[in-house]
Amino acid sequence: MNDAAPHIRPVDLTGVDAAHPEGETAAHRIGVAAAETAAGVTGVH
Repeated sequence: MNDAAPHIRPVDLTGVDAAHPEGETAAHRIGVAAAETAAGVTGVH
């Protein structure tokens, strides 16, 4: 096991604003982005 501090990477959410219409809350946009990412990573289409 390694006791080194984990490397923290910032998450780029700039594409979320461009892909979704105005009026959605930030929480909704982040939720959609997370679901789309999970679907892409697991291969669910």
